[in-house]
Amino acid sequence: MLCHLSDLHLRDARDLDAFGRQLDSATVQSAEHVAITGDLLDRWDEPLLEGALDALGTRGLLDPQRLTILHGNHDLASSGGHPRRSADLWRLALRFWDPPPLIRRRRRQFYEAIARRSEGIASPAHF
Repeated sequence: MLCHLSDLHLRDARDLDAFGRQLDSATVQSAEHVAITGDLLDRWDEPLLEGALDALGTRGLLDPQRLTILHGNHDLASSGGHPRRSADLWRLALRFWDPPPLIRRRRRQFYEAIARRSEGIASPAHF
């Protein structure tokens, strides 16, 4: 059985807790393979990415035989898209567009952070 998770848009510790509960569900635990296909994060946040990887590792999912991760546009962006507070609206307005060099650097950082935990779980597409 395959478990497909997408558009999780993790924003903070509260979302990380919910992600952990989702990973504890019978569906994920009994899956032969878990695919996380884009927008694990709501916006680039390396400590939050590390927290998500911790949650996956704690549950024995940081194994290329059990997990595949692909980035989405939100995983690399500054602005995010799901505001919780009015202050988030300013961040959305001011950081609507990130320059390509910044996105390339974050893309590299995203995949390097995953590779430090386990090789073969994720690799960037060539486009």
